[in-house]
Amino acid sequence: MSKNELPPIQAWFVNRQVPFGDAPKHIKKQWVDVPLPLRQIQPGEGPDLHIGHNVDTTYGITDVHIVEDGMAVYVFDAVKALTLFGREEAACFWNDMLDPDQALLFDGTEGQLYPTPVLQRILPGIEFFDQTEV
Repeated sequence: MSKNELPPIQAWFVNRQVPFGDAPKHIKKQWVDVPLPLRQIQPGEGPDLHIGHNVDTTYGITDVHIVEDGMAVYVFDAVKALTLFGREEAACFWNDMLDPDQALLFDGTEGQLYPTPVLQRILPGIEFFDQTEV
């Protein structure tokens, strides 16, 4: 996906606890308090169901997770956010692990959803996320 094709950031998700998943714990801890851009969110009429797979492929493609209140973040956005917030070890891990156009799935109950204008008041400059090079 090129920069010109990027859908706008519709909202931001911030993990407030170590997220579920099979990545190493020291990597998962680095998600806490990092704002992640959401480019695809469902309207609030119903649950936003997502089906995800484990990072560890030991159990094969049939090892899935279904998350009812899922927050899907593109890997390229997640890696960029981790880098900008000084979480280089996790950024390298995810950059090496997954294709940039894939999505990481977070459980919405593990964090907070922020409308873009609200997060811009909390973190001035976040509105330049897409223009910032890392």
